[in-house]
Amino acid sequence: MILRADKIAQQLRAPDNPDDPLAIRPQPDLAELDACGSAPVDLRLGCWFQTFRSTECSHLDVYDSPGTAPGEAQLTKQHYVVFGAPFILHPRQFVLAVTLEWIRLPSNLAGYVVGRSSWGRHGLIIATATMNMGHLFCRKGLLWNELR
Repeated sequence: MILRADKIAQQLRAPDNPDDPLAIRPQPDLAELDACGSAPVDLRLGCWFQTFRSTECSHLDVYDSPGTAPGEAQLTKQHYVVFGAPFILHPRQFVLAVTLEWIRLPSNLAGYVVGRSSWGRHGLIIATATMNMGHLFCRKGLLWNELR
């Protein structure tokens, strides 16, 4: 079952189980969630981005043993972007990004993050994994600019 935004707001105000609450920090505007009526809670991009260093490695061999494969530090570069400043995702570029919001799901809920179809029609593909119950996390997602 997918919770509507007003039910999410209700859980944020007064959780069914105070020992196992739903939490979103920073907390969204609950009045907006009540008025929204649809299912989603909009998440914003955080300040940390991770790009791949295409010049550091010619290819990745999935059959390499873990000790011989290049490490994440060799393959990627961390970028901190001040909140509100632009981050340019160039055509055919791939980046990992985190959400500004931290989310804690109670043991009776799971969730997922999806991209906006309006962005997809412009070539920006967003992918992320599901969110498992009982965990606290800042979502990491993949952004891919499909334009040429």
